[in-house]
Amino acid sequence: MALPFLVLYLTEERRLPAETAGWTLGVYGAGSLLAGPLAGWLVSRVGARAVMVVSLLGTAVALGLVPTLTSMYAVIGLVAVWSVIGESFRPACFAVVADLVEPEHRREAFAVLRLAVNLGMSIGPALGGGLAAISYSLLFAVDAGTSLLAAAVLALPVARSLAVRPVTGPTRDRVGAGARWPFALHLLATGLVAMVAFQAISTMPLYMVDELSLSPAVYGAAFAFSGVLIVLFEVPFTSLSRRWPHRPLLVFGAAVTGLGFAGLALVHDVPGVLAITAIWTLGEILLGPAAAARVADLEPPHARGLYMGIYNAVWSAAFAVGPWLGTKSLTSFGPITHWSLVGAVGLAGAIAYAIAPADSDRAPESVGP
Repeated sequence: MALPFLVLYLTEERRLPAETAGWTLGVYGAGSLLAGPLAGWLVSRVGARAVMVVSLLGTAVALGLVPTLTSMYAVIGLVAVWSVIGESFRPACFAVVADLVEPEHRREAFAVLRLAVNLGMSIGPALGGGLAAISYSLLFAVDAGTSLLAAAVLALPVARSLAVRPVTGPTRDRVGAGARWPFALHLLATGLVAMVAFQAISTMPLYMVDELSLSPAVYGAAFAFSGVLIVLFEVPFTSLSRRWPHRPLLVFGAAVTGLGFAGLALVHDVPGVLAITAIWTLGEILLGPAAAARVADLEPPHARGLYMGIYNAVWSAAFAVGPWLGTKSLTSFGPITHWSLVGAVGLAGAIAYAIAPADSDRAPESVGP
């Protein structure tokens, strides 16, 4: 709820330069890189529920402290701590899904998880905007309260089943060597496609406003349209395709995502932007649940959380690198070349998914945890 307004809080409330605010957001991204592997390691040691509860409690404390700090350096340091603690929740949550759900239903489970995230991303910023209009301190306080409430729910006895069993013995050399090469290729492909996807929050709005002379409201509507499509269609489609192997969904999802963004070079009005948004959103619907489910299938049960932590770190790295590279490309080469390069990166991701070893491409119902 509060994170989307961090830059505005720093520039409007704290009167910091925009460059400093952007650098602070970069610190958050850097911290999230560390959070993935760290959380994955902790899940394998103390269990997922403990990691999620501590993450939520720590987030609540950090959110409560942000408005009270007077030093810029203290704020930046707190943002770094907030990112490591707060972003540790996601790998643990993914590990729970991987641990509790049978392989043949994992894609559906991850689709439902993504549905919940998209609903939260739709409601949270809208509510946060209203709270920020009243007081940024109120915004941080309410967000801290929601984190405490979520931690309380996870602490209930009924949530004990979420405690992914920690590793009780040494894990070195027990993580399946046969899964490492497919996993590395999967990370490479996912990182490429993630950098493409993050153009939706970086170069797409710049292109729409500066090149197409469309208003920020039109971009907001297009982004909301993507979220609506995901909410309406991702779970039903994933349910229908649950017996399909991962590979075709990943390959076509990556290709459609890349080509969808490349198509922005060909559109000049609102209907065209919405049509292109529908195309790259389709790519995300195809790819999102399958990408997470494949990690769960490759991850050894005794190391549950480790692979998920690294997988989430790849998304964090793409968030840190993708928008920066995208803006450099757009300003240096112009929109035609930029969107062509974005499409090429998406196709490269599709190729990486396609060349994964065949033994890692079993149908979901035949894959054991």
